[in-house]
Amino acid sequence: MGDKGSATLTPDTRQKWHELVDAINIARTAYYQHDAPSISDSEYDSLFRELEALEERYPELASGESPTQTVGGQASEMFEAVTHLVRLYSLDNAFDEAELSAWLERVEKVWGAFRTCCVKSRSTGWLSTSSIATVASRPWQPAETV
Repeated sequence: MGDKGSATLTPDTRQKWHELVDAINIARTAYYQHDAPSISDSEYDSLFRELEALEERYPELASGESPTQTVGGQASEMFEAVTHLVRLYSLDNAFDEAELSAWLERVEKVWGAFRTCCVKSRSTGWLSTSSIATVASRPWQPAETV
């Protein structure tokens, strides 16, 4: 096998791609439509990163049906839509406690308080404060509606 993007695509590789796509799509449906996550965030992120790596190695796999080419999913109607004041670039890749703590410090420095939302397009999200009690060992207190 050669450099990235130059490997020969085998039936086993294509099958692995289909398995990753199916697993991610099932997890998205459970999370977004049913508010019932079927796997942990870290498991989802691991599957997604594996799919990205596979598609980087075999670019012909990165089709419109791949989760890497689509937005996460359609949210359940049980969540109230909210618009963020600014786009949430900072949530892209917080994969561990240190990255999350650094993000929280940046938010608190800028805003002083913090309104928890699930991210949709990084500019629109769904209000989810009712299910949040503590973030990064800090007691949750409702902020004014912004």
